[in-house]
Amino acid sequence: MVKGGPGTGFFSRNRGFAELTKRFQQQELGEFVERLARDPRPSLLEIGCGEGRVLQDLWMRWPHFGLHGLNKAPWQAMEGGESLRARVVAEGQKTAAEAATLEPPDIRFGDASALPWPDASMDLVVSQVAIHYVARKDRVLEETWRVLKPGGRAYLHVDTWKLGAPDFLRFETPRFVVYDGDDRLPLRKALKRVAKAGFDLSIATDASTKKVETFVLMRKDQDRPLRLGWTFDEASSFDLHRLHTNDLKYDTFWGYRSVFAV
Repeated sequence: MVKGGPGTGFFSRNRGFAELTKRFQQQELGEFVERLARDPRPSLLEIGCGEGRVLQDLWMRWPHFGLHGLNKAPWQAMEGGESLRARVVAEGQKTAAEAATLEPPDIRFGDASALPWPDASMDLVVSQVAIHYVARKDRVLEETWRVLKPGGRAYLHVDTWKLGAPDFLRFETPRFVVYDGDDRLPLRKALKRVAKAGFDLSIATDASTKKVETFVLMRKDQDRPLRLGWTFDEASSFDLHRLHTNDLKYDTFWGYRSVFAV
């Protein structure tokens, strides 16, 4: 699947800023970034930055942004910020001399359930096609809240299900499952309980195509830590790749099914 060269990699990991803003079009993410760009040094983190196309697009348009990205591990098309420096030269966006004067995005590697950035360090956190691969999705939400500055926002694509999927993958968030006793609790309702405790969290969905995408939206309106207090049900949680067949692979069985009890 790797196409080679400094600028390309897996097709699913090369979505740029246009795809990101289209995914969150109803939430006006593009307009929020435009407003942030008026600040002297706004900071943005992308969880699951893939080969860094979002960060590269932002870097070329607004070099004064403090840009940060997280991937689980290095790979051929993304080995860190210097990968982006090499790519913008290879693609003719900058000369080698011009690229050498720019500070590349800060890209780190690790699990999104423990973000390696300080408290209150980001004006904006974004993620697309990434969080559904993380086992401890509860901690991703808590960590995102932690690194946001007061007034900061997060736009997180947390799950997708497709028409025609097996029955257990047709719920609101088939890879982010919450139970209250024996009853399945939609993530929307689970987070509404958290919102009643004073945290500005909400759910949005997009069903405009043959799939349903679910987003978690945050606005950090208070500086106290977010503690969901959910119990991770390890016995019921598993990597969906284990269900791959010859006919149903990445189209259906992808990501990690994380189950929690409130």
